Amino acid sequence: MYFVPYSFKFAGKRALYGLASLLMLVLMLAQASHAFASAPVTHSGHSPASQDMQNSQMRMRPAQLEANFFIFTGSHTYITYNQVSAQLSYQGSQGKQTWNGSNIGVQDSSLGTLITVYFPGNPDVGIVALTLLLPPIDLISAVPAHFETLGIYVHHRGFILLPPARLTYSTIALRGTAQHIL
Repeated sequence: MYFVPYSFKFAGKRALYGLASLLMLVLMLAQASHAFASAPVTHSGHSPASQDMQNSQMRMRPAQLEANFFIFTGSHTYITYNQVSAQLSYQGSQGKQTWNGSNIGVQDSSLGTLITVYFPGNPDVGIVALTLLLPPIDLISAVPAHFETLGIYVHHRGFILLPPARLTYSTIALRGTAQHIL
Protein backbone atom coordinates (compact mmCIF):
# COMPACT_ATOMS: atom_id res chain seq x y z
CA MET A 1 0.00 0.00 0.00
CA TYR A 2 1.20 3.49 -0.79
CA PHE A 3 0.48 6.89 0.70
CA VAL A 4 -1.24 9.59 -1.45
CA PRO A 5 -0.91 13.15 -0.18
CA TYR A 6 -4.19 14.77 0.82
CA SER A 7 -3.99 17.50 -1.87
CA PHE A 8 -3.67 14.92 -4.69
CA LYS A 9 -6.85 13.12 -3.62
CA PHE A 10 -8.89 16.20 -4.47
CA ALA A 11 -6.87 17.16 -7.56
CA GLY A 12 -8.28 14.15 -9.41
CA LYS A 13 -11.82 15.10 -8.41
CA ARG A 14 -11.26 18.71 -9.54
CA ALA A 15 -9.97 17.51 -12.91
CA LEU A 16 -13.00 15.24 -13.28
CA TYR A 17 -15.37 18.11 -12.41
CA GLY A 18 -13.56 20.36 -14.91
CA LEU A 19 -13.87 17.72 -17.64
CA ALA A 20 -17.58 17.28 -16.90
CA SER A 21 -18.12 21.05 -17.06
CA LEU A 22 -16.31 21.21 -20.39
CA LEU A 23 -18.43 18.38 -21.78
CA MET A 24 -21.63 20.17 -20.66
CA LEU A 25 -20.47 23.36 -22.37
CA VAL A 26 -19.78 21.51 -25.64
CA LEU A 27 -23.23 19.91 -25.54
CA MET A 28 -24.91 23.28 -24.89
CA LEU A 29 -23.04 24.88 -27.80
CA ALA A 30 -24.00 22.01 -30.10
CA GLN A 31 -27.68 22.43 -29.20
CA ALA A 32 -27.47 26.20 -29.67
CA SER A 33 -25.92 25.84 -33.13
CA HIS A 34 -28.80 23.55 -34.18
CA ALA A 35 -31.31 26.13 -32.93
CA PHE A 36 -29.64 28.90 -34.93
CA ALA A 37 -29.36 26.68 -38.00
CA SER A 38 -33.14 26.22 -38.07
CA ALA A 39 -33.82 30.01 -38.04
CA PRO A 40 -35.07 31.39 -41.38
CA VAL A 41 -32.41 33.00 -43.55
CA THR A 42 -33.03 35.59 -46.26
CA HIS A 43 -31.36 35.81 -49.66
CA SER A 44 -28.59 37.99 -48.16
CA GLY A 45 -27.58 35.21 -45.77
CA HIS A 46 -28.85 36.95 -42.61
CA SER A 47 -31.84 36.10 -40.45
CA PRO A 48 -34.71 38.63 -40.51
CA ALA A 49 -34.02 39.57 -36.88
CA SER A 50 -30.38 40.41 -37.59
CA GLN A 51 -31.40 42.40 -40.70
CA ASP A 52 -33.91 44.42 -38.67
CA MET A 53 -31.22 45.18 -36.10
CA GLN A 54 -28.74 46.24 -38.81
CA ASN A 55 -31.34 48.46 -40.49
CA SER A 56 -32.22 50.21 -37.22
CA GLN A 57 -28.53 50.76 -36.44
CA MET A 58 -27.97 52.28 -39.88
CA ARG A 59 -30.92 54.63 -39.38
CA MET A 60 -29.61 55.70 -35.97
CA ARG A 61 -25.99 56.17 -37.07
CA PRO A 62 -25.30 59.42 -38.93
CA ALA A 63 -22.93 59.33 -41.87
CA GLN A 64 -19.32 59.47 -40.73
CA LEU A 65 -16.58 61.35 -42.52
CA GLU A 66 -12.93 60.46 -42.24
CA ALA A 67 -10.83 63.24 -40.75
CA ASN A 68 -7.93 64.08 -43.07
CA PHE A 69 -6.80 67.56 -42.00
CA PHE A 70 -5.54 68.34 -38.50
CA ILE A 71 -4.46 71.50 -36.71
CA PHE A 72 -2.44 71.24 -33.50
CA THR A 73 -1.81 74.24 -31.24
CA GLY A 74 0.16 74.44 -28.03
CA SER A 75 2.61 76.63 -26.17
CA HIS A 76 3.98 78.88 -28.97
CA THR A 77 3.44 76.02 -31.44
CA TYR A 78 1.24 75.75 -34.53
CA ILE A 79 1.21 72.54 -36.61
CA THR A 80 -0.94 71.47 -39.56
CA TYR A 81 -1.08 67.97 -41.00
CA ASN A 82 -2.82 67.28 -44.30
CA GLN A 83 -3.22 63.57 -45.04
CA VAL A 84 -4.53 64.22 -48.55
CA SER A 85 -1.42 66.07 -49.74
CA ALA A 86 0.92 64.31 -47.25
CA GLN A 87 2.22 67.58 -45.83
CA LEU A 88 3.08 68.63 -42.28
CA SER A 89 3.91 72.25 -41.43
CA TYR A 90 5.46 73.27 -38.12
CA GLN A 91 6.04 76.63 -36.47
CA GLY A 92 7.39 76.64 -32.94
CA SER A 93 10.46 76.36 -30.73
CA GLN A 94 12.38 74.47 -33.45
CA GLY A 95 11.74 77.18 -36.06
CA LYS A 96 9.56 76.99 -39.13
CA GLN A 97 9.63 73.86 -41.28
CA THR A 98 7.49 71.93 -43.80
CA TRP A 99 7.78 68.22 -44.64
CA ASN A 100 6.22 66.35 -47.56
CA GLY A 101 5.58 62.75 -48.58
CA SER A 102 8.12 60.18 -47.41
CA ASN A 103 9.75 62.69 -45.03
CA ILE A 104 6.73 62.18 -42.76
CA GLY A 105 6.71 58.91 -40.82
CA VAL A 106 3.23 57.55 -40.08
CA GLN A 107 2.80 54.50 -37.86
CA ASP A 108 -0.31 52.95 -36.32
CA SER A 109 -0.02 51.94 -32.67
CA SER A 110 -2.27 50.97 -29.79
CA LEU A 111 -2.16 54.64 -28.69
CA GLY A 112 -3.31 55.96 -32.06
CA THR A 113 -1.42 57.13 -35.13
CA LEU A 114 2.14 58.32 -34.54
CA ILE A 115 3.28 61.03 -36.96
CA THR A 116 7.05 61.64 -36.86
CA VAL A 117 9.25 64.24 -38.55
CA TYR A 118 12.94 65.08 -38.12
CA PHE A 119 14.23 68.63 -37.88
CA PRO A 120 17.41 69.43 -39.79
CA GLY A 121 20.30 69.23 -37.38
CA ASN A 122 23.97 68.75 -36.80
CA PRO A 123 25.05 65.15 -36.09
CA ASP A 124 27.79 66.44 -33.76
CA VAL A 125 25.33 68.27 -31.53
CA GLY A 126 22.33 66.01 -32.07
CA ILE A 127 19.09 65.79 -33.99
CA VAL A 128 15.55 66.50 -32.83
CA ALA A 129 12.47 64.59 -33.95
CA LEU A 130 8.85 65.43 -33.23
CA THR A 131 6.22 62.72 -32.86
CA LEU A 132 2.56 63.73 -32.74
CA LEU A 133 0.07 61.37 -31.15
CA LEU A 134 -3.11 61.39 -33.23
CA PRO A 135 -6.01 59.58 -31.53
CA PRO A 136 -8.72 57.93 -33.65
CA ILE A 137 -11.26 60.63 -34.55
CA ASP A 138 -14.90 60.08 -35.54
CA LEU A 139 -16.41 62.98 -37.45
CA ILE A 140 -20.19 62.86 -37.28
CA SER A 141 -20.66 65.59 -39.88
CA ALA A 142 -18.66 68.28 -41.65
CA VAL A 143 -18.31 70.07 -38.30
CA PRO A 144 -14.68 69.98 -37.04
CA ALA A 145 -13.97 67.82 -33.98
CA HIS A 146 -11.79 69.07 -31.14
CA PHE A 147 -9.49 66.88 -29.06
CA GLU A 148 -6.46 67.02 -26.78
CA THR A 149 -3.21 65.19 -27.40
CA LEU A 150 0.52 65.64 -27.06
CA GLY A 151 3.67 65.99 -29.07
CA ILE A 152 6.92 64.35 -28.06
CA TYR A 153 10.25 65.94 -28.88
CA VAL A 154 12.92 63.25 -29.10
CA HIS A 155 16.44 64.63 -28.73
CA HIS A 156 18.96 62.25 -30.33
CA ARG A 157 22.36 62.77 -28.74
CA GLY A 158 25.10 63.66 -31.22
CA PHE A 159 28.69 62.50 -31.23
CA ILE A 160 29.42 64.75 -28.25
CA LEU A 161 28.61 62.42 -25.35
CA LEU A 162 26.53 64.76 -23.20
CA PRO A 163 24.05 63.78 -21.71
CA PRO A 164 24.78 60.09 -21.09
CA ALA A 165 21.37 58.97 -22.41
CA ARG A 166 21.32 58.62 -26.20
CA LEU A 167 17.71 59.81 -26.31
CA THR A 168 15.99 62.38 -24.13
CA TYR A 169 12.36 63.42 -24.32
CA SER A 170 10.22 66.45 -23.72
CA THR A 171 6.50 66.77 -24.30
CA ILE A 172 4.14 69.51 -25.33
CA ALA A 173 0.40 69.54 -24.64
CA LEU A 174 -1.55 70.15 -27.82
CA ARG A 175 -5.14 71.06 -28.63
CA GLY A 176 -6.24 69.53 -31.90
CA THR A 177 -8.90 70.18 -34.48
CA ALA A 178 -9.81 67.45 -36.96
CA GLN A 179 -11.80 68.03 -40.10
CA HIS A 180 -12.59 66.55 -43.47
CA ILE A 181 -11.42 68.47 -46.52
CA LEU A 182 -11.90 67.60 -50.16
